[in-house]
Amino acid sequence: MQLYFWKGIDSQGKVKTGKVRAINGKEVLFNLHKQDVAPFIIRKVYFADNSFKKIKQKYIIVFTKKLESMLKAKVSIIEALEMLENQEKNRNFKSIIRGIRISIEEGNTLSVSFERYKDTFGLTFFNMVRAGEEGGDIPSALNELTLYMTKMEKIKNDIKRALTYPLIIFFTAIVLFFFIIFFIVPSFADIFQKEGAYIPYATLLILNISDFIIKNLSYIVITLLCLILTIHHFYLSKVGSKIIDNYIFNVPFIGSIYKKSILARFSRTIYSMLRVNVTVLQSLTTTLKSVKNEQFRHALNEIKSKIEEGYTLSGAIKSNSFFPSAISSMISIGEKSGQVSKMFFRVALLYEEELDESISFVSKIIEPIIMLVIGIFIGTLLLIIYLPIFKMAGSIGL
Repeated sequence: MQLYFWKGIDSQGKVKTGKVRAINGKEVLFNLHKQDVAPFIIRKVYFADNSFKKIKQKYIIVFTKKLESMLKAKVSIIEALEMLENQEKNRNFKSIIRGIRISIEEGNTLSVSFERYKDTFGLTFFNMVRAGEEGGDIPSALNELTLYMTKMEKIKNDIKRALTYPLIIFFTAIVLFFFIIFFIVPSFADIFQKEGAYIPYATLLILNISDFIIKNLSYIVITLLCLILTIHHFYLSKVGSKIIDNYIFNVPFIGSIYKKSILARFSRTIYSMLRVNVTVLQSLTTTLKSVKNEQFRHALNEIKSKIEEGYTLSGAIKSNSFFPSAISSMISIGEKSGQVSKMFFRVALLYEEELDESISFVSKIIEPIIMLVIGIFIGTLLLIIYLPIFKMAGSIGL
């Protein structure tokens, strides 16, 4: 059954809209008449609406690879999509594939059909498929897309892997801290009070902090939530995003990994699009629409403007401080030899290797340091709590 959108006037003269699943438009019309609704618009819904969940990249990669293989085997696009639709188990993605197939059956090109799902596939996907159509080689474009998406997914997963373990350690430390504050410290406070033990200043400070947190927990939670929401709204503003994005680049280790990942993804994206004959300006325009970092977006806008003014790509990149000089030098060599895409490939490999090395460094060096610092912090906290016990034991021994 197909999803239909309708708009009509009910028996009271009010305009109504809705969506309904039916075999065809006649069934929709028949059902609406039964409800005393006179429709003046009935159309099929080919594309996913906002109710569809985001499709995981791994599903899109598998779909693209299978579609490429089928088209290489001379299977028609409609037949290939029908087979992929029947094979797909994810309900939302299945609906999207069906929508693409129906769109093509009605006379639209593959790229136009994918464009309707740009929120799922992305503009890079659409532009590379369109370039493949114009060049008469869709399978090659799909193959390039598969390689591109696989590499992007690897970069994303590598960054997640680099950040996951330190975050787990950090949150574990927070849980331990609150466990000590809520359970261990109060029990020791009762012991100290009953025994009338001398409490050193450091221990008294921890006892007061514990007492304050326990008594004002609701206010502290509300304050933290307000702070998080404030930072979030600040980041959504243009000024806020620029300040925070600039700050991220200056965070030790994390900033370096973040910038290398941006340069690696940028180089890989441009290379993949140039490979299927998308123009440099179109490649930059597409990349701009998917960039989230405000500083990098500003840099790309400047490069795009300079190219439109007549600068070469290497000259435009060289004039921008965001990009290391090595990139403009390599692109300049590519321009002279007529192998710009190949040079972007080498730049991508360079920064992907550097990114792997940085992530490996974080895993081997930074993680043990974080564990050591947290261990010292928790150990010191427990030692301060036990100080009066040690003094009491010493007094008894005397």
